[in-house]
Amino acid sequence: MIDALKQFLDEAFKIKDLGVLKYFLGIELARSSKGLHLCERKYILDILDETGFLDCKPAPSPMVPDMKLAHGDSAPLVDVGSYKILVGRLLYLTATRPDIAFAVKQLSQFIDSPTQNHLVAAHRVLRLGNLSKYRKSVYGFCIFLYDSLISWKSKKQPTVARSSSKAEYNAISVVVCELHWLQYLLSDLKVAPSKLATLFCDSKSAIAISENHVFMKGLNTLRLIVILLGKRF
Repeated sequence: MIDALKQFLDEAFKIKDLGVLKYFLGIELARSSKGLHLCERKYILDILDETGFLDCKPAPSPMVPDMKLAHGDSAPLVDVGSYKILVGRLLYLTATRPDIAFAVKQLSQFIDSPTQNHLVAAHRVLRLGNLSKYRKSVYGFCIFLYDSLISWKSKKQPTVARSSSKAEYNAISVVVCELHWLQYLLSDLKVAPSKLATLFCDSKSAIAISENHVFMKGLNTLRLIVILLGKRF
């Protein structure tokens, strides 16, 4: 019945089957044996980036305890539109983040005449620890010389990645820099390279970005294949 419906819609509107749903209206979907997992990570990152809260100090809760918001409790906002847009986006976020639902509901009651206190309260929601703290990915790598592990690291990335592909690509750049340093070290030790070393990555999208010469223009130091004495690792 599903195939028949798709064929009918294709004949009427020329649709395209994009396969299993993974991203829709700002919501990322992941399927597993335990069910369907919904996540709005990219949507959150977009909000934090546009409002300038990517590097904010995280807050322990979405609202200040015992805080009472009211009409006219402080100076009115000049830019009312930005407050309305922010609250609207936060309302959509409550679909997967029920922990901010109460705070956002309070903020939405002052859409008609927001004040400075209301904007500060909205910014606190953006500063919620688990809303913004996980924005930095953790990378890890290990480097072998023959059968010996000579270098390894696991660390939070210093920059904010807007996607998993970008996070993987950033990790590749770190590994390549490490490989270059090892190459210079071996050169100082008068060890001549005997073969090419290969860098392995489990992200096809990151590999595709690295192999795209348009993206790689001006980034010759981030080559995936470098000269280093050793084996494939």
